[in-house]
Amino acid sequence: MVLGGAADQQAMVLGGAANLQAMQLQTATDARNLEYQKQQGLIAARTGQFQSAEQQRIQGNTFNQAMDFIGTVGETAGQVGQLAMLAASDRRLKKNINKIGESPSGLNIYSFEYKDTKHGEGVYQGVMSDEVPTEAVSVNFDGYEAVNYNMIDVNFKQI
Repeated sequence: MVLGGAADQQAMVLGGAANLQAMQLQTATDARNLEYQKQQGLIAARTGQFQSAEQQRIQGNTFNQAMDFIGTVGETAGQVGQLAMLAASDRRLKKNINKIGESPSGLNIYSFEYKDTKHGEGVYQGVMSDEVPTEAVSVNFDGYEAVNYNMIDVNFKQI
């Protein structure tokens, strides 16, 4: 009887330990699943923002609306790194080009207007993509060049 009672007690202790271990594993699994869901939610939100921007571009919204979007994405992207400040800087997209100055590094600074209002309306200040270091230039999906203004000492802005 003593042996039977001891065996029952040992089985209860082992069963309790197994239950505790199972609960700890479930808690860790639940925490991992919650983190995964959180990451998936962030990815889905960012994907939705980018899809919204693409839809706006397709509908012909102006440069200023795109800049508003970039600002929104920039706040989100601050968690993962610095967002590139890209601006359409291909000479073929511009008209009324006038040199207005020079940056400390010697880059020419121009005032200009875009030929097509889908890139923006009004007068802007910036550079010509063919005059800046190639590492600061990328080619957009439409074949025109854009400049990453974070890599040069000129501010792109509407004047």
